Amino acid sequence: MKRSIIFLATSLSLISATFLFSSCEDIHAPIFYYINNEVALEEYGIVGDISGIIEFKGNLYVNSGRIYKKAAQQSSVTGKFNQQWSKLGSLPGAMFGLASDGTNLYSIKVTYEQNTNTGTNTNVSRQLYKYNGSAWTAIEDSSDVVSVVYDKYAHAAYARKKISDDEYQLFTLSGGSVGSAVSGTDKDTVSVSKGKYFTGASAYSASNSLFYFTNASASDIFWSTDGSEGTNKISPSIGKILSLEVTKDYLLVGTERVSSGSGYRGGGIYRIKIKTDGSLESSPTAFSNNAQALMSTNYSITNILALDRTANEEATDIYAAANIEGSFGSSSHATFEDIGLKAYYPARGTWNRDGTSDRTTTPKGN
Repeated sequence: MKRSIIFLATSLSLISATFLFSSCEDIHAPIFYYINNEVALEEYGIVGDISGIIEFKGNLYVNSGRIYKKAAQQSSVTGKFNQQWSKLGSLPGAMFGLASDGTNLYSIKVTYEQNTNTGTNTNVSRQLYKYNGSAWTAIEDSSDVVSVVYDKYAHAAYARKKISDDEYQLFTLSGGSVGSAVSGTDKDTVSVSKGKYFTGASAYSASNSLFYFTNASASDIFWSTDGSEGTNKISPSIGKILSLEVTKDYLLVGTERVSSGSGYRGGGIYRIKIKTDGSLESSPTAFSNNAQALMSTNYSITNILALDRTANEEATDIYAAANIEGSFGSSSHATFEDIGLKAYYPARGTWNRDGTSDRTTTPKGN
């Protein structure tokens, strides 16, 4: 049976609402915001709506409209933490998404037009670009590409194209060009590694031997050796799941903050214990660091990347994107300046903002 994954990036919409804690409030309690008294927030950090975090040619890349890179090396090797990212120069414009086939990096230039009556920006055109590590080049006949999909396990890239008013299909991206259509894919399908295609799910991760994924409901987590949905599943009751990342001892789970009545529910990061046989505990385990304070239920966690998935959760560098939908209530202690890239470094032992040494990319600089 085929299942799917939706490669999701949230966008900002300014909706005034009062924040409501999720049903798993006890997982995040008793800390209600950042634990500033215990862990001082870094002044420098990449802010904005993150649409991709990937590894390419020995570097990590992050897209927040601007694209940044740093060496894909563990902090235990470099001895360095924050302020190691650098901004890529000469971008074609505002960029969305990241994918790679191992040879090229792919991203979409998005052109916006402002509606002077409403003050909102409307997406008027998209153009797919490739980056070989030194220069960006437009890819011909790609204006109908609406998103790029990246399989970080097989190092494969795909373009999601609009083929009619309400129809979409995946096409291979290889050698810097859009290839043939992928058979059996549609608007809700993306590719993952080992030749599997998942239809209707929203998150996926894999160890050396097991797939971990969600189905269309995005509330259950399944695991299997071949990507098929069976009886091996848990229902952790943590809301809609957006992202999964596996480490040796824990599965990291990012959830979506969604509007609910007069407020919001869901959101935040969780971890679920992986047993020695690869199966999962039935419910989340509280972090031993400040992960859930920094990435609380105020945020949608849309991307998580562990630099070494064979290491224990607390023994590898980890990066995550905290995005939002709507606005924050007066009691949430969160602001739009706090969306963006977060990182965990084992020697530091805490999560914090992560970015460049350039003040223009910091909360104060924006």
